[in-house]
Amino acid sequence: VNLLTREMLLRKFGELHDCRFLVTSAGRVTWGKGFDMLIEALDYTERDVCAIVMGIPIGDSEYEKLLANAVSSRWGKAVVVLDSVGQDLLKVTVYASNVFVVPSRYEPFGMVSIEAQALGTPVVVTSVGGLPETILDLRHDPVKGSGVAVPLNDLRIMGEAINDLACLTEFIDTGDRNVLSKLKSTWAMNIGYRDPQINLRANAIQWIDSKFREDRLRELLRSCYEKARIYAYFRALTPL
Repeated sequence: VNLLTREMLLRKFGELHDCRFLVTSAGRVTWGKGFDMLIEALDYTERDVCAIVMGIPIGDSEYEKLLANAVSSRWGKAVVVLDSVGQDLLKVTVYASNVFVVPSRYEPFGMVSIEAQALGTPVVVTSVGGLPETILDLRHDPVKGSGVAVPLNDLRIMGEAINDLACLTEFIDTGDRNVLSKLKSTWAMNIGYRDPQINLRANAIQWIDSKFREDRLRELLRSCYEKARIYAYFRALTPL
């Protein structure tokens, strides 16, 4: 974790200390992206869960100050980058993460969620806009799930979901069963202890391959067009 942050020779605030689990997020530094909620949700994670927010500044100095205050209150647990991170470094950081978080207050779709899962990193998203459509929720499909959707503004549930996905991926990566003792939610305990072979990283990649690759998107577009054509046909037959 510290090696990654040292490589980010960019404008940033915050530091990371004694981190085992890495949480990442990325996007424009604006209130709508909800990075402040991610930082505050760290209060409901284990002490060794840390976050890196790779931000793209848009000149919102007030929101940057709000993030700085949130980080200073949780010193050692979070870093917010205020310069564009190169694509290669961004991908490496997300790939090395235990979990990627999209804490948006509003989001029409959420391409970053798909990009993170394509790298094999499970995600936590807020239940707004199209974000829930970008994941297969583990609570509904504990075998093939790729992430968790959490209610907007519920910091405790967000923090617990971040914590538990981080622990589950760490167990997958290291085989250390001790991390399972850090799980906080019932759904995660059920997965960790009843189905310890579940590979969330492989699930994330398979979910993206099955739903969001180019050939699949063509099929979806063709299906939508056909439904629209049928709707227009019957609408034309219906008298006003």
